[in-house]
Amino acid sequence: MATCHGNQPEHCCWVDGVRCPHLVENVAGRRWACGLMVELGSWDLVHADPRYAPIQAVWDRVGIESCGAWGEGTNQCCYAETPVEIT
Repeated sequence: MATCHGNQPEHCCWVDGVRCPHLVENVAGRRWACGLMVELGSWDLVHADPRYAPIQAVWDRVGIESCGAWGEGTNQCCYAETPVEIT
């Protein structure tokens, strides 16, 4: 998931084969972003929010740790620090 940095033409926020309901576009300086992360400001708060629970249930079922835990390091997903411009 390290290549999913939030500024490329296509997003990587698929949950059970459908676009994540929390995915937003062209906000917070990103092409793609988690709307809950934009609203709440931290992955800890996102993970504690009841709106995130259905997403985590899918990740638990398929063996993914959580949103925000992808990429080279932690707290990335579409928030990876990268010099790639928004496309």
